[in-house]
Amino acid sequence: MFKITKQIIDLLIKKKISVSVAESCTGGMLAEVITGVSGASKVFKFGIITYSNQSKIKYLKVPLKIIKKTWSGE
Repeated sequence: MFKITKQIIDLLIKKKISVSVAESCTGGMLAEVITGVSGASKVFKFGIITYSNQSKIKYLKVPLKIIKKTWSGE
């Protein structure tokens, strides 16, 4: 997996594109995969893990109706 991640990071560096992530159920695994590659700091700006619904609302401004819709399975 790290080989493809390295290729993606190299492409992002070349294109001068940065990445930030907001994770929930993954618990930070995406950020871990990205930052596990040397040079990732050139493109990875930040990551936030908001596991609880309250933190998603407070920090990510996810509307309550979206959270309710997701939990209801719609």
